[in-house]
Amino acid sequence: MIQFVEVECPNCGGKLTKTGENTATCVHCDAEFLIDKGQPARVTNVYQAPAKTSSNSNTAAIVVTIFSFLIIVIVTLIGTMSHDEPAPTETTVTEQPQKVYSEFFRCFAKAAFQMTPDQVTAQQLAKVTFLSIDRNFDGVHVEYALENGALQSIEMSSEANSYFDDIEKFTQLSSLDLQSLSLTTGDLRSFTNLTEIKTRNSPDELAQIVSNPEKITSLTSYSASDLTGINVFSNSEQLSLVCNDELSDLSDTTMSPICDL
Repeated sequence: MIQFVEVECPNCGGKLTKTGENTATCVHCDAEFLIDKGQPARVTNVYQAPAKTSSNSNTAAIVVTIFSFLIIVIVTLIGTMSHDEPAPTETTVTEQPQKVYSEFFRCFAKAAFQMTPDQVTAQQLAKVTFLSIDRNFDGVHVEYALENGALQSIEMSSEANSYFDDIEKFTQLSSLDLQSLSLTTGDLRSFTNLTEIKTRNSPDELAQIVSNPEKITSLTSYSASDLTGINVFSNSEQLSLVCNDELSDLSDTTMSPICDL
């Protein structure tokens, strides 16, 4: 029988102790070795046994692998979602344009209601039933009445000449006197209760401007070269024409009960 030859551990120099027929263990570092009974018979070769793989190491490796896999999956999903989601749109805040009021309306709001233009309500403006505007060299002379009451006057500067953008606010006017001014189509489109009007427009022009000419009972034209269109005002009770020398045919005035030329 081949005797085990004591040899030193090649790892730490400790003594090897035979633990089996073909195995030995280092008493110092617990390294395991295989004994090869080779040739010749009295020679014994000792080989270090392969290290045992601990179950803890295998478990840790599995956990690391699973954790790494989960991280890859999560990163992939996040990347996919970021591509699918639409890019956030920028919210644009648009400033509302400030209302622009004419100098005429500013003066009127202050004098009639003691308010700024933006404070005056539509209900307050609806109380204005009479409005007269006359431009002169010194500025603008305005007369008005609330709910057909007493006339009140306002003196404005020449800066108040521009007023047509705001005159439409007086929706319940029954009488409008523009002695030195002319109107254009559309200026009176919101005036449905108008019964008396005085302007420099000819009757034919007024027939195109006034929304309900059949409601007009008093008509004054400060610039009449002819009477074309006068018949449209079929219910007029008073007709005043400040005529020039070109007016000669007065045949159409017979429709009006009262006619001042």
